[in-house]
Amino acid sequence: MAVSKIGTLLLVIIIFAGISLPGNCVVAAKECPVKFALIAQCAKFIQIPGSPVEPPKICCDVIQEADMPCLCMMIAKDIEKFLSVKKIADIANSCKRPFKSGTKCGSYTVPKA
Repeated sequence: MAVSKIGTLLLVIIIFAGISLPGNCVVAAKECPVKFALIAQCAKFIQIPGSPVEPPKICCDVIQEADMPCLCMMIAKDIEKFLSVKKIADIANSCKRPFKSGTKCGSYTVPKA
């Protein structure tokens, strides 16, 4: 179980760092401020599988500082096997930083209110 969590965390770090992304996405990754605190504090709440849960204050604190729409644009289809883009949008909403209707996060589009 611990190995699985470490593996998922490393995957998230690689994704947000832009290491496994195509060339022009790496440029986008450099333009999006990567918050390793976001990864450390929120990764377990956006993993697949698992039910959506209310994130703790420390996760919300880093979400308030992160450029979430920019980071969402970097989520490739194969990454969605491990991370729930719906959970990312739900956590942003729970942390009082909701995405606007129509915002795309990976392949997920935030529905109209």
